[in-house]
Amino acid sequence: MKIRLSLLIALTVIFFGNSSFSHPGRTDSNGGHYNRSTSVYHCHSNTCSDLTGDETGNNKGIKRYNRKDWKHWIDEDRDCQNTRAEVLISQSQVRIEFVTSRDCRVLKGSWIGQLTGVLLTDASDIDIDHVIPLSYAHRHGGFSWSLSKKEQFANDSLNLLPAYDIENRRKSDKGPSEYLPSDKNLACAYIKRWQAIRIKYGLNIAKNDKVIIRDMISNTSAESSCP
Repeated sequence: MKIRLSLLIALTVIFFGNSSFSHPGRTDSNGGHYNRSTSVYHCHSNTCSDLTGDETGNNKGIKRYNRKDWKHWIDEDRDCQNTRAEVLISQSQVRIEFVTSRDCRVLKGSWIGQLTGVLLTDASDIDIDHVIPLSYAHRHGGFSWSLSKKEQFANDSLNLLPAYDIENRRKSDKGPSEYLPSDKNLACAYIKRWQAIRIKYGLNIAKNDKVIIRDMISNTSAESSCP
């Protein structure tokens, strides 16, 4: 009887001991996840701990990413052309065709997809890529920004490129260590823009991403360096 009671106590301690350190939710591709009960992001691997680079202390207690907080495709000058339309208009190689005579929504044009180099003529095939994805920025310091700064980042032309929609979805919210355009010239232009945006907004990026940027920009690797 005493043995059974001791065993029961031991199992109870193990169960409740573990539960006090655990929380619901599977880990994501970064090796962490959001605690559903507190909306705080937790890391469960060394790779995930590197998400914040050298500034780990500044990014503790990251709240759950909410895309609605990063308001984009705004019409700042109220001319009916939102940020998406303005990027398409400014980067088309030919005269734009619009859906209606009001010239608000773009229908046709000619764009080079900046992730693939593929020529695109139908606006419906184009995503406006955030070079540094919104959720990536959120995880690396942007979570603490004001709503106005998040809106600025989401609509900053420096951070926006026309891209073939299928490729943009393949990129998802990956950093440079996980995704780069396959064409070297496009990759170089992409990584240089990535670096410029990172510096402009003071993002504390992942260690692996820092290494890729350093190697490509500083010409330390003959194969992958940029001119």
